[in-house]
Amino acid sequence: MAVSRITSQPPEAPAASDDSFLDLGKLAAYAGIFTIALGVNYVGYVLTDRQVKVIVPTQKSAENLYDEALRYMESQEGGMQPTEEDYKRAIKNLTSAFKMTPSPSELHAKILVQRGLAFMMVNAANDAVADFSFFLELYPRSESCASVFINRAHCYEQLEKFDEALKDFATAESCTSDHRLRFMIFYNRGCLYQDRCDNERAIKDFKRALRCDPTNEMKEDILHRLGFCSSEEDLYEDAIDYFSSALKCLDIEGPIHAEILYHRATVYNKIDDSARALNDLNAALKNKPTQETCEDIEQLIREIKHSGPYKYIQIQT
Repeated sequence: MAVSRITSQPPEAPAASDDSFLDLGKLAAYAGIFTIALGVNYVGYVLTDRQVKVIVPTQKSAENLYDEALRYMESQEGGMQPTEEDYKRAIKNLTSAFKMTPSPSELHAKILVQRGLAFMMVNAANDAVADFSFFLELYPRSESCASVFINRAHCYEQLEKFDEALKDFATAESCTSDHRLRFMIFYNRGCLYQDRCDNERAIKDFKRALRCDPTNEMKEDILHRLGFCSSEEDLYEDAIDYFSSALKCLDIEGPIHAEILYHRATVYNKIDDSARALNDLNAALKNKPTQETCEDIEQLIREIKHSGPYKYIQIQT
């Protein structure tokens, strides 16, 4: 429950003059008044040769705590990403701000969303779900609802509550026409379907994501996934086309290039095109594959060579 901010002003303490000391007994009494009224933990005293001054620390406002939390969560100079400790500091600030902020209010809504995101980044999925759910309960007409549903779906995935995740993706899809958000829905739900071996639905969502991708930054990844899912569904020519298109998206050769070549080789091998499979596998070995991919490549090469004479089938392109 939110705690309202204290708005009453503390009584004024008598001012100390240069000609006399402030009575320390009265000072202690006034110190207690300041502490209660301002909600601070201490009052400082500065002793000089002529007077005693009262220093009351300024309490940070909820807005200041919120802004400071956002700075913890932002990328630093040089592109350095926030650390787990940064997110924990942000959570501490946001929790303090939350206790000081009345609800419903704009700041209260923003605190719930940002603290939920911070909880996600430290793998506190249950806490994130609680904040996102509270937000959706209090602010069901907010423009941020679609984003919150998407983020809560991610948390449900982490908690292996896949049905709840799919419901949140569906709700998010129904309440936004924003292409960026719809891309996130289709891509992430496609990944969820792929992880659950529901390749038919995954293919459908990845195709929709490809049409919605506002920047094409994920094009290679989506085409790669489409190739893999198509291969699992025995749609071999589609798979080869997707893998080939994914390779064209890569400017620099490397481990990803090697992985796509390996996956295309597995399709060639399934249709008994051993020559092309070996060409892709040998090319993959030259592209600095990861240790795991390298072992898979070498294993497939051994299997092809052990199987006997290579067959060659012309593929329509």
